Amino acid sequence: MSKRTRRQVYGQHFLKDESLIEKIVFDSLSLFREQQCRSWLEIGPGHGALTVSLQKNMAPGETLTLVEKDKRLIEKLQGVFPNAVRMLEGDFLEVDPSVWLQDRLGVVSNLPYSSGTAILLELSKYYQKIPVMILMFQAEVAQRIRAKPDTKAWGSLSLSIQNHWEARTLCLVPPKAFIPPPQVNSEVLILKSLKEPRVLDSARTPEHQDLWQELIKTAFLHRRKMLRGVFIKNSKLAQALEASGIDPTLRAEALSWTDWAVFYREFLTACGVK
Repeated sequence: MSKRTRRQVYGQHFLKDESLIEKIVFDSLSLFREQQCRSWLEIGPGHGALTVSLQKNMAPGETLTLVEKDKRLIEKLQGVFPNAVRMLEGDFLEVDPSVWLQDRLGVVSNLPYSSGTAILLELSKYYQKIPVMILMFQAEVAQRIRAKPDTKAWGSLSLSIQNHWEARTLCLVPPKAFIPPPQVNSEVLILKSLKEPRVLDSARTPEHQDLWQELIKTAFLHRRKMLRGVFIKNSKLAQALEASGIDPTLRAEALSWTDWAVFYREFLTACGVK
């Protein structure tokens, strides 16, 4: 596999900026210990830029697990950390969560652009066991994750994540901080789990979760349309919109968390779900 093809397959851009690495590790350790996370997870460690500092600062009783799908990099890391860290080879999205998931797990990662959103959505399911995550994304994706209501970036991804997580920026990362430099800026986010979802019952059962996702994804499917136009072909969502008392001439981005909670409750009723 050529270097170019390998980067395309694995989405590899390796951190080289020492001051940035130091900041991410320092803040990660502070947050992990503040949240009493004794187990840490790093996804896609690459050449180990973050791993070296994390491992060096581990205290007795603290553990670090790495998940890396590039066999070449796993072999390199095994040479550097033969016994100090636990290594799992494979695509994170295909690894059984029971293998890496621990209670009060802290997560840190320079996520690959190609699968960063999918990995975040997988991690976000475990908000009850993961108190804090420090994750790097393409800047445009990070903006959508941490967006505020009634803004251009606000959408289904914002709602999906912020329903369970508080998201804020740790730092911005320019292309020159990587080898090879990407063509876009990056951003590191701190995500802290909430004690309960902002929209109650949206995570109670898989059925509740599916209906919540259906609601928010449909709402933003045609984001420039008024709500009454978006839901015209979905009788249950149209029924829920009418019952909610929400102004049907609004667009989805204008709804508050209170609006979404009322809308979702009416949607459950329309679907016959308690």
